[in-house]
Amino acid sequence: MGQKEKLSFEASYTLDILCFIDILLKRSPNLEDEKIKIFTDMLSTKSEKCLRKLEKSLPKRELIQNLIIPLIVADSEFKGLKTEEILGNPDYLINQFKKSSSYKKMPTKSKKFVQKEAKKVIESLEIIVSDLERLDFKAFWLMNQLPIIKQRIKEYQSEIYPLHLIEQLNNWTAPQFLIEKKELFVLSFSQNNFSSLLNGTNYISTQLHSDRIIRSLIEAAFASYSLNKELKPFIKTFKKNKAFIQTFKTVKKEHKKITTYLQSNLLLAVTTYLKEQFQVLENPHEYLSTYRRGSHKLAILFYEHMKHSPKPEAQPLNQYLTEVLEQVDLY
Repeated sequence: MGQKEKLSFEASYTLDILCFIDILLKRSPNLEDEKIKIFTDMLSTKSEKCLRKLEKSLPKRELIQNLIIPLIVADSEFKGLKTEEILGNPDYLINQFKKSSSYKKMPTKSKKFVQKEAKKVIESLEIIVSDLERLDFKAFWLMNQLPIIKQRIKEYQSEIYPLHLIEQLNNWTAPQFLIEKKELFVLSFSQNNFSSLLNGTNYISTQLHSDRIIRSLIEAAFASYSLNKELKPFIKTFKKNKAFIQTFKTVKKEHKKITTYLQSNLLLAVTTYLKEQFQVLENPHEYLSTYRRGSHKLAILFYEHMKHSPKPEAQPLNQYLTEVLEQVDLY
């Protein structure tokens, strides 16, 4: 499988129109754009009422795109359906999403939204989308937005494909975990100026620089990686180390267990090392020392060791990280 097949960038009218509705909700700075004002001024009274309903149903400071796009992309067949077909069956979307790993990883507050509010939100979105399409929004998107997206995709491909990023990440995570394929939807109306691709999120804004996408892909590759089994034998030794325990007490709000403390620092060191290798992180030491208000300073020691003793290509990651932990003198 070539680089293009392992990492793909795609346009999606359905996902982009949801981002546009975030703009209509005045949750975006783009309202003064004359092209956008044409649609805001011509919306029906029914759509205006739906927008007000959405404002009441959505959690504060939350975007439709962050809440509803995960439900849509959980349906593997959504790309072959029209937008009204997707939004016309909210029960199916919600039930499909509840079966996904993304739903299981959601915080309780977000799960409550899916259970109690998502159906009403999707029903309102269907009405607004229908109204926008009555106003020829799709023709507007095809003429104005799709060329922007296509150009951005070409730029991402030329900047990211030569790195063979997915293959390089798989060299690190194999055989425990492999990225078979990563599909990223490039959206012109998304106002997300970050590229968090964790927990199954797979859409990005045309505003994003390639470096930020690379950093996020690296982080996502290790997000579900677990070292609990490998770290358990170390716990007794660390509990006897008074200096270690004293430090651990200072970060206990961030890390409840010693195993999660060690794992998060080891994986942070790995992702930092790889970001530097791919030249998307300028000052690793400053980044590590200030990460989450200085709660991951062990990662600096692990990172330094990785720089001087890189992982052999054939060595499994869990074995390499166990060796790093054994060889680094923490205190």
